[in-house]
Amino acid sequence: NVVGKTLYVTVNGRKEAMEICAVIRSQSAGISMMVGGQMPYLVYMPYTTLQAIDPAVQTDKLITNMDDPDAADNMLEKLNRAEGKNYLYENLNRYLDSFSVITDTIALLISGIAGISVVVGGIGVMNAMVSSIDTRTREIGIYRALGAKKREIMQTFLCEAMLLCLIGGLFGIVCSFGIVYLIQRLFDTALHYQRESMLISLAI
Repeated sequence: NVVGKTLYVTVNGRKEAMEICAVIRSQSAGISMMVGGQMPYLVYMPYTTLQAIDPAVQTDKLITNMDDPDAADNMLEKLNRAEGKNYLYENLNRYLDSFSVITDTIALLISGIAGISVVVGGIGVMNAMVSSIDTRTREIGIYRALGAKKREIMQTFLCEAMLLCLIGGLFGIVCSFGIVYLIQRLFDTALHYQRESMLISLAI
């Protein structure tokens, strides 16, 4: 939470202390969370404040907040007619929406790959347990001779399968931490962990 804190802004070599009064919602909750806060942040200040710091400063962009999409077209038309220049405008929400669609598609693709991995892993565990049962028929016979029931023997093998999956899941989580650490060091970026996703995958 940076609201109320001081930010030093340098304009044409002149350093001024500014108090942060608000944070744009789309900037703090949208793009920055997806990429670990590495997106370049924009500092918004009134145009009159910028002129007060340095009257000679020139700007080629102004940012306005409006709810009506037709208002931007009307403003652009009046500016072009009054100034006799060719003004252009961009809707920043359009970029955020496009970015959200891309990230949702990537997340869906990764989820599909993860689902296939779960199925393949389950088949692998099943094959391992089947081969284990085939090689341990003598041990199963001893269990039966000692009075063990079929359900108790089945529970023993199921516990072994669950333990095998648990060890594999923990090993995968440790490997993921290592891969994320390498990515952070190589690309000098910050990545966030989702503990809920790790717990859900481990539970599955």
